[in-house]
Amino acid sequence: MGIFSTGAVFGAGTFFMAPEFTAIMLIDLSEFAGDVFAGSQREAFMFIFFNNVTKVFGAMMLGSLFAIVPTLSLIVNGFVLGLVFSYSLAATGGPLAFIAAVVPHGIFELPAFIVASAVGLLLGVCVIKRVRHEVGTSITSLYIWSGQLFIILIAPLLLVAAMIEVYVTPLVIHALIS
Repeated sequence: MGIFSTGAVFGAGTFFMAPEFTAIMLIDLSEFAGDVFAGSQREAFMFIFFNNVTKVFGAMMLGSLFAIVPTLSLIVNGFVLGLVFSYSLAATGGPLAFIAAVVPHGIFELPAFIVASAVGLLLGVCVIKRVRHEVGTSITSLYIWSGQLFIILIAPLLLVAAMIEVYVTPLVIHALIS
């Protein structure tokens, strides 16, 4: 959580310290969200679910590259969340819009992302120990365990998160605006 939180702090700080960069990032995020939700809800759900599964699984399994990929993934995702949180506070005067837009699906997506990243970091530590010729867990057994954990816990959490993001969050936001 520390790496993610550091990214969030930097994202929040960037909102205030680099308004030009922030504007570009927010436009890009807005366009991306518009593209995702331009089609049917089913298409949006499929895109969000498979995009999250691919990125989270990749960050987890590529942790064996000395933990670089999950570390960067934690920083970048924290950064974006911090940036969006700061924007939401400034634009609406409070956290309610952010909470309505992020918390319903985030309570499932964020734990899945954090657990997968932690496993990726663990894979990286295992590889580093191997390089140093230290005794450690078998990389093969750790990969098998990681895959099982992904199927049993992480993918189902991402599935629920995608369903909520597409089918529930828009209703919550609409109720908030109305």
